[in-house]
Amino acid sequence: MRADSGIDSIEDLKGKKIAIGAPGSTGATFVWPYVLPEFGITEENSEWQYLDQTAASEALGDGAIDVVTALSSARVGAIETLSLSRDIKMLDIPDPQREQAIEKSVGLVKAEQNPQLYGKHQKNEAPIQTIGHSATFVVHEDVPEDVVYNITKTLFDNLEDFHKSHASAKDITLEKAYTWGKTGEVPYENMEILAQYGLLGMTIDEEDGGQGNSLFEAILVIEEISKVYPHTADMFQVGNFGAIKQVSTYGSKELKERVLPPILAGKKLISIGMSEPNAGSATTDLQTTARIEGDKVILNGSKIFNTHGPLNSFYVVWVRFGKGVKSTGAILVDRDAPGFSRGKLERHMSGEEHCTLHFDNCIVPIEFYEKDWTEEPWIRGGYAAHFPPGIIISFGEWLHQPIGPIHWASTETADEWKFYMEGAIQSGERAAKEVLNIFT
Repeated sequence: MRADSGIDSIEDLKGKKIAIGAPGSTGATFVWPYVLPEFGITEENSEWQYLDQTAASEALGDGAIDVVTALSSARVGAIETLSLSRDIKMLDIPDPQREQAIEKSVGLVKAEQNPQLYGKHQKNEAPIQTIGHSATFVVHEDVPEDVVYNITKTLFDNLEDFHKSHASAKDITLEKAYTWGKTGEVPYENMEILAQYGLLGMTIDEEDGGQGNSLFEAILVIEEISKVYPHTADMFQVGNFGAIKQVSTYGSKELKERVLPPILAGKKLISIGMSEPNAGSATTDLQTTARIEGDKVILNGSKIFNTHGPLNSFYVVWVRFGKGVKSTGAILVDRDAPGFSRGKLERHMSGEEHCTLHFDNCIVPIEFYEKDWTEEPWIRGGYAAHFPPGIIISFGEWLHQPIGPIHWASTETADEWKFYMEGAIQSGERAAKEVLNIFT
């Protein structure tokens, strides 16, 4: 709540507007409806509103509500944003009411919140006594026990590394955590800190300068960083997903030695050039062309919505080397390549900068050619640059079979290489037939 709210205890919440969480959330469903009545706070004598953390924090800052509830022993990004411009305070949930509420609901546990997470405006020093919830992993009864075991083991095997990674967040500069997303400025200071902790290149093979960790581990880290530093989390994904994975998977030794080190050091950016004015992101309809002439590749065409486009040093550009959908490949283009230019700077709603890429007889060394991905026999459905060889097939059985009422329809579940859009259509038709067969 705001420091000037006049609320000094939970009993003071009578008659107040209280955000108890988004509709269907854990807090709104399983926690606060049990906790608040222990203190005599009910829907009859107060106004409960169902808002997520972002909407609730904004409403609190505007004075539209009086109290925001949270279930977390870590930072809550939306509340921290509010604390940068408003004096806020936090209330203890004392025993024995806290213990009584925990006994009445499933999954509640005692927790502490560190008030110092909320910047210089937070005056409390002692940990705040509150309530959290334990995680529950739910799977359909038809999933075999060995599959459940392997998924659960993966989760717990990676927890220690994840927590080690998360500890580095304390060193990341908070001052510009939110202005970067508005100005488009690159948080190079934070990128270099991520690099120092080995968080850039987590998913890249060790032989290429990375750590060789799984995509799952990287997702855990990006979720934690994004709670507090959204734009820095975006930079984290640049160093682990998308274009950098394509280079590390398909690039030559010389290409990787040129491109990967500055990105993994947090000094340069890379992006994928895929979307086109007349094709969108449908790789079957690409119009940007490439032709090989001796030791050079000549590119002609354009790309749109290239995220961080004005700031990138390298671009993995999807092109067509001939006629037909099976001629798709990729070329790495340096920002200073002859015949390459960038259009005017524009911004997404998030504040990130993007621009159009233009290729007018753009000359690229033949060494920058990656490969024709359709040559890979293990690819099924989606473009495979984001996945290690064989991953789609290794989980193929469970990506194809219905699990209870769930029928899979996505490019990754297509039965054969159909390129992105065709794979989605083919898998959608299969899933639709499965559902129709139930009723016929």
